[in-house]
Amino acid sequence: MTEKSIVVHPTSGYALLLNIQYLLIIPFVIFGSTLFPDFIEYILAIGVFGLSIVLYNYYYLRQTVYELTKSRLKYSRGIFTLTTDFIELYRVKDIVQMQPFLLRLIGTMNLTILSSDRSHPHLVLKGIPLSNLADTLREVVEMARKDNRVFEVD
Repeated sequence: MTEKSIVVHPTSGYALLLNIQYLLIIPFVIFGSTLFPDFIEYILAIGVFGLSIVLYNYYYLRQTVYELTKSRLKYSRGIFTLTTDFIELYRVKDIVQMQPFLLRLIGTMNLTILSSDRSHPHLVLKGIPLSNLADTLREVVEMARKDNRVFEVD
């Protein structure tokens, strides 16, 4: 692998899928305001609250960045406070690619990385676009182990 890095974000479809329960509030706000005009302030407050949760969660997920270099995986997230964690690739023990039914519908997957890293022994890259990232990650992990002369002992 060259010096270039691979940058992956959760998809917009995944962000909307996670917020579907809040998006379902919108029809209730519309119909509730027509059926109960005396309570329109409360109904609109519920709608604004639900919409603000959707926007926050959407923006938070879109700010999540997974960056794979030849020696480490960088995981950044946050809106007000940006948190960045690193996993050295020679510490990766296993990689699991999952694609539940709803994620298959929107063309995304979850990639679980099991490692001996103490801060993140179990990192899930959620809602990333369907790709051959798992195979690429395996190759880079093997190269990192060779470069660092690390051998796994069971």
